[in-house]
Amino acid sequence: MDVRGVDPRDVRWEVDQPRYRVHFWTDSADPMGMRVCDEYELAGPDMAAVSVFAWAAEQAGERRADWFEVFVVVDHVPGDRGLVRLTPSR
Repeated sequence: MDVRGVDPRDVRWEVDQPRYRVHFWTDSADPMGMRVCDEYELAGPDMAAVSVFAWAAEQAGERRADWFEVFVVVDHVPGDRGLVRLTPSR
């Protein structure tokens, strides 16, 4: 992990109410080894990342998912949506 101090003035914008996406992955018993993914978007006032992670972990257990991924949804400009990964890739 690389840790360094920063100047908070280098930020030009922020999102007050972020949207998150959670992908639940399950390895299939199919001989082809196909994976199944269910995706959800979470949003709401004062939605904290810690709440999203708690929800995702709980749902992963209930769904018997093999793993999950959490992202922040970023609309850079209209029609140019992207995801910022918050969990390590598998």
